[in-house]
Amino acid sequence: MMLKGRSFIYLSIAIFFVFLFFFNLLCAFVAAALTFGFPKYLNYKKQRLIKEKFTAQLLEGVELIAGSLRSGMTFQQAVAYLVKELPQPLAGEFKELQDKIMLGSSVENSLLDLSQKHKDNSLDLLVTSVIISRETGGNLAEVLSKVSLNMRENAGLEGQIKTLTAQGKLSGLIVGALPFVLLIFLYFIDRELILPMFTTLPGMALLILALIMELTGALIIKKITDIEY
Repeated sequence: MMLKGRSFIYLSIAIFFVFLFFFNLLCAFVAAALTFGFPKYLNYKKQRLIKEKFTAQLLEGVELIAGSLRSGMTFQQAVAYLVKELPQPLAGEFKELQDKIMLGSSVENSLLDLSQKHKDNSLDLLVTSVIISRETGGNLAEVLSKVSLNMRENAGLEGQIKTLTAQGKLSGLIVGALPFVLLIFLYFIDRELILPMFTTLPGMALLILALIMELTGALIIKKITDIEY
């Protein structure tokens, strides 16, 4: 059964005291921090994966809605067709949009709620285009065709950016992991040489300083390689 909420806090506290009893204060803090932070990291990666899938499916969704509008469907009918034809997570989000409209919410407000939930530039472009077209009475199918073309160009640009920054991210990962690998290697090669780093105050202070510098370097590399587009 999956642990949730406060269970991770209790588990982290228990691991802290176990490591404190068998090792030292530094190891206890590190073990407790990893126990508490790792599930949050996994949840973050899961949410990010869902967001990436949603963004990747959105282009197909916009093209499907535009085609449905050209065939004579209303916007609500086009959304219902999208929910039927496309997979999760896009279908689930537009099913929620469809349900809100059926319960009496306006199309505009329902779209704005969806936009606020996902904070995606392509979705913002879709929502803005639909709202403006409904207010001005323009050809929504034609507008969405242009929106899908713009989204396709943005997706190509995003792919180029990921390709160009992949090497920097890989280099940062290798450089960041190297001190830890070296520490483990030295521990098995000459344990007496490395043990003072964990058993003396100066050694633990140096380890904490090194960890802070590692995290700072990782954040700087992430800032450099995360390009807004």
